[in-house]
Amino acid sequence: MAGRKSSYRKSYAKQAREACAMGNFTLAQLARLFGVSKTTIWDWRQKHEEFDAACAGGDDDFALETARSSLLKLTKGFSYTEVTKEAVLNRVTKTTEMRETKRVRKMVVPNINAIKTVFDRAEREQAQQGSGELSDLIADLDGNTRTLTPAERGLVPDGEEAECQA
Repeated sequence: MAGRKSSYRKSYAKQAREACAMGNFTLAQLARLFGVSKTTIWDWRQKHEEFDAACAGGDDDFALETARSSLLKLTKGFSYTEVTKEAVLNRVTKTTEMRETKRVRKMVVPNINAIKTVFDRAEREQAQQGSGELSDLIADLDGNTRTLTPAERGLVPDGEEAECQA
């Protein structure tokens, strides 16, 4: 006796990849998308290599895009609002309620390590492509920058030399 015919279609692999890439879909979410049970999604992943690869590839795409956007956010800096709430007893209803007690806008400055990571990655990619524009720019920047002397930093009066103490 033959089992029921599978409702799987080859086009589902592309749809699954797109769905997983947009939001790291769970089995339950994929099941809702295709109108089947979680068990069916699991079976499709076991029986159809292209479907399994599409789900895994979509998850990887989502993770990579999340990492890229997080890195971009760190290179630019960002701001957010911090809200503090405290438990307060409502004397009328005799219940505890959470009430906002403070709201502060905070700024996060750009992260130098994130910027360096972006530059290093771009430099590697350009080196692989044979273009040296970014490498030349970084070399120019390195050549035009130097460490300030203690006098230039205002640590000692002009004309005096800083003494090193051992």
